[in-house]
Amino acid sequence: MDLGCGTGLMGERLRPVADRLEGYDISAAMLRKARAKGIYDRLVKADLQDFTWTGPKADLVVAADVFIYVGALEGVVKAIAGMLARDGLFAFSVETLAGEAATGEAATGEAADRIDFALLPSRRYAHSKAYVSRVLGVAGLAVLSMQPTVIRQDRSQPVDGLAVVATLPSNG
Repeated sequence: MDLGCGTGLMGERLRPVADRLEGYDISAAMLRKARAKGIYDRLVKADLQDFTWTGPKADLVVAADVFIYVGALEGVVKAIAGMLARDGLFAFSVETLAGEAATGEAATGEAADRIDFALLPSRRYAHSKAYVSRVLGVAGLAVLSMQPTVIRQDRSQPVDGLAVVATLPSNG
């Protein structure tokens, strides 16, 4: 499942290794572009803020450069945990808060400990590493990898973030 699939950039990479590939996005225009590529088995217009799933369990859910449009992640992560098969993977990226840019570690100090996410002047959300870890844990997901990385370029400048892979443990 490719959440926030947009025009299908991630879908192009997933298609060669996926038996079935579904894409979900809030934008009908983006879905039209994705549909034109012919790589998805199913495309659906959906808002991740109130996303629900009743279909078969997924082996992989991807949300690449999507959570920059979502502040609080609890609801969507809980929904994703509910759609994952046991030992299924959830791979996603987040933009990090300024104090976490180089290492993925939180800035020190009492105020930094309270910041879960923030709406930036770019009108995109950034999330703290501690918040992402906590939200995953509450949803019953175990972090396999959480690596600092450049998630995209914005006006020719690197944007720092985290590439995260979590799983729904079979013993959970």
